[in-house]
Amino acid sequence: MSDRCNRGAVQTGCRDCAPEQCVPDIANDCNHNGIPDHVDILVGHTADLNLNGVPDECEVPADFNHDGYVDAHDYALFNGCMAGPDTPNPPSICDNTNFLLSDLNGDHRTDLRDFAKFQRSFTGGEQ
Repeated sequence: MSDRCNRGAVQTGCRDCAPEQCVPDIANDCNHNGIPDHVDILVGHTADLNLNGVPDECEVPADFNHDGYVDAHDYALFNGCMAGPDTPNPPSICDNTNFLLSDLNGDHRTDLRDFAKFQRSFTGGEQ
């Protein structure tokens, strides 16, 4: 185990340290449990199914630009990918990645059911 683990410095990797030896990096503790997000994921306290380094419990599916708000910027991406209930392919102005992201209910289409989830997530930006 690395000597740096016992110095009390904020650890960003903690791969060499036991989780309890890591001083929480509060800036990266989205669920506010006092454990850095990467440690939560590493030791299995929380899931990260999409492997993006953010605990799944902290993600807002409709926050496409990851600024912490579901707002007009996210709506612009979402609206460009609206295709309808019987259209499993993205419109020409939407790439495949954004089409998959905008499918908020996982039915392989971006339609009014997804819009309903988007609408419930809408925060309108920083207050």
